[in-house]
Amino acid sequence: MLKLLLLLAAVIGGLWWFARAGRRPRSSASPAEAMARCEYCNVHVPDSEAVRSDDHTFCSDEHRRAAGY
Repeated sequence: MLKLLLLLAAVIGGLWWFARAGRRPRSSASPAEAMARCEYCNVHVPDSEAVRSDDHTFCSDEHRRAAGY
């Protein structure tokens, strides 16, 4: 009877451990960077790579020139 109780406790503990492992947040993921939309072609680029002119945002210097800014 004691062996059966220990086996049952081990199974319940294992299920609990697997359930908790699935809900654990992944800390190794990098935070998402904000995106900016090009006013010329509507493509989204990372904000750090966007080309800005006054209040306008573009994906490249070529599109900034093509838009006349």
